[in-house]
Parts: sequence; C-alpha cells; structure tokens
Amino acid sequence: MAIVTDKILDKVLKNIESLEEEALNELVQSYFEKQPFVMAYVMVFTEGMSNEEAANELVYGALVVLECFYSISNAIPQITEEEIESAENKQIELLQKFEKMTDPTEQMEIAMSMMSSQMILLAFITELFVDNGVEDDSFFTEEDSGAAFGTVKLIADLLSKKTDSPGLRKV
Repeated sequence: MAIVTDKILDKVLKNIESLEEEALNELVQSYFEKQPFVMAYVMVFTEGMSNEEAANELVYGALVVLECFYSISNAIPQITEEEIESAENKQIELLQKFEKMTDPTEQMEIAMSMMSSQMILLAFITELFVDNGVEDDSFFTEEDSGAAFGTVKLIADLLSKKTDSPGLRKV
C-alpha cells in the first residue's frame, strides 16, 4: 500500500495553491475522467452543503487526496460505483453500531476499526473539516463538517486500497 507522507501532502498543497483558477478547474475536470464515480460521489455531497464555500472546501479536500495518491502512482484503477456504495454502507453500519453501544471498550474497538492507515491524510482531513469546521466563523455547519469528513475519508481509504494492487506502477 502506498502511504501518503508529509512530504507528498506538502508538495500537493503547494502545487494546488499555486494554480490559477482555470488550471485548477482543468485539474478537477481531469479527475472526472480518471475517477468519474469518485467525483460524482463528491458532487452529490456538494449539493447538500449549506453554502457554496462549504461545497468548494469539500471539492478541495477531495482534490488534495486524489492528487496525493496520483503523485505516488498515475496508474490507479478506477474506483467503481459498487465499491463506493459498499464502503459507504459499511461506514454507516459501523456508525449505527457505535451509536447503540454503551460499553466504552466496544466503542473504542469500533472507532479503531474506522481509523485510516493514511494517518497524514486523516490528520489533514480532520484539520480541514473537523477542527476548522466547527469554529464560530466557519462556513461549515456541523452536518456539513461531518459529511465532508466522511466523504473525503472514504475516498482516501478506497484509494489506499487501490494502491495496494500488485504491479501498480509508481511515479
């Protein structure tokens, strides 16, 4: 499995931040071709965001995650609609199970099973959507923050699995 490091994330963030609006739009469009179901999944959630800034931040988070993995390998197989649905259903089941539990040990086991092997990306996503997402001056509602975090984490986890494929060509 390819692990996203601090160095990769920093490089991707610097590259994205340096793009003019037209180049940024072209980059986003390129992912509609490379990962159409991922981008469709992101766009579904942007429609439910409470405002345009929150929707844009969700797209930004997804773009950073995609760029991190594609900087490791540009030959990542497409994530299918079925893979997204399956991962989302599993995530929902675990959250529902977690909410019903009262034993802290069992809750910790569920929480640990939901952790990502991509700790650098998990920290980035948490800072972007959770830490920044609940500040008083944030454009995120609590629901926006949770939806954005869950959406981008799911994408990161699926891409992480895809980079675990034998014979994947690294950049």
